[in-house]
Amino acid sequence: MNKKKLLIFCFVLAGLILAWFLFLRLTPEPDPEAVIREFFAAVNTGDAQKVTELLAPESAQKFRWPANALGRAIHENLSVQSVENIVRVSETEFNADVTFESLAVRQVMSRAAFIWLLSQQERTDSPDITDADADLAEIYNKILLEKPLPKAAEFRIIRLRYENNSLRILLDGALESLLDGNLTENLEAIQNLMSGSGAE
Repeated sequence: MNKKKLLIFCFVLAGLILAWFLFLRLTPEPDPEAVIREFFAAVNTGDAQKVTELLAPESAQKFRWPANALGRAIHENLSVQSVENIVRVSETEFNADVTFESLAVRQVMSRAAFIWLLSQQERTDSPDITDADADLAEIYNKILLEKPLPKAAEFRIIRLRYENNSLRILLDGALESLLDGNLTENLEAIQNLMSGSGAE
């Protein structure tokens, strides 16, 4: 290889290296906050396609949309207030501290249970499970039409993973609990209260 060919080769190689570095600089860094806000906006509006796009594949398979008015109200009233302390915990994963404003589910459930119990005192017959479910559903529908609904603050660490050139949210137990309004915990608390053990 003569000097001229060697010089051309060096220029081409230098050009390729420069182009690669420019590409890396121009490629936007993944933005966890933007992904988190976009995901919860999609949850609010019931945008199933966007929610699926923003969840890691194994998380998308576990995600469940609510089947009743209370569940829908939980999703519609869940809003991101702040995203802080974004930390890259590995080559592909991030953690972020997120504060939410959410529906005060325990307050809504307690009120519905109290109204239902009062209504049962006026009955002379014993309702079956189907009647009780229908009565409770009607009570929830009336409460959830009231404005403004009671709100509460929630805190979660949201986990994200970078894969296939996209930053995706990982659905863990804490996030699932947030999305279902901590229903299991709230139901247990209300049952304890109604049975008298919550007053001790």
